[in-house]
Amino acid sequence: MAHPTRRTLTAVVVAAAVGIGALGALAAGCSDSGDEITVDSTTTESATTTASTTTTTESTTTESTPTTPDDEAAIREVHGLYLVEFAARDDREVSLEDQIEQLRSVAVDPLLTRAVESRTERQSRGEYAVNPGGESNIRSITIEGDSASVIDCYLGRGTLFASNGTVLIPPDEKHQLVELRYAQVDGKWFISDFYSGGDQECDP
Repeated sequence: MAHPTRRTLTAVVVAAAVGIGALGALAAGCSDSGDEITVDSTTTESATTTASTTTTTESTTTESTPTTPDDEAAIREVHGLYLVEFAARDDREVSLEDQIEQLRSVAVDPLLTRAVESRTERQSRGEYAVNPGGESNIRSITIEGDSASVIDCYLGRGTLFASNGTVLIPPDEKHQLVELRYAQVDGKWFISDFYSGGDQECDP
């Protein structure tokens, strides 16, 4: 399977979203066109945006390293831990230290730093997320050496509250395309980046 073609990418770092963003995700606009994901300049907004970056690459198509059962199984496990199991929490009942420990077990930079900073800033403002866990529906897994990409039709079900209980960001109403990038470090797979599809809806 060829890796999805990359085009122009304009991304914003979302520091305080829920569902996808509560994980410290990098949100960007994506559109689905068959066997490729085209990333455009449409971005999702959240309560707090800390920075923006722009990266432009030429379209390329490369042959991937065959996906081995062991690699794919390991990626699926990390994927489920991050999007479903670790996401299922009430911030008032899980300490920031425990959340950071969980993140370090599945993520590396640049995602790790963004996620830790996001949760630390949220706690300092008294904001908290209540999340039953996301709904993951993997569309494809592409592995190229020590890098991998997972396309998911995802539903973020978390709610972000202000310190006074006001809803800042409600749960997602519809499934959206997301892409998670993975890196293999010392034989173990970690999530290294996360792109959401903005308003690009999908059927699970």
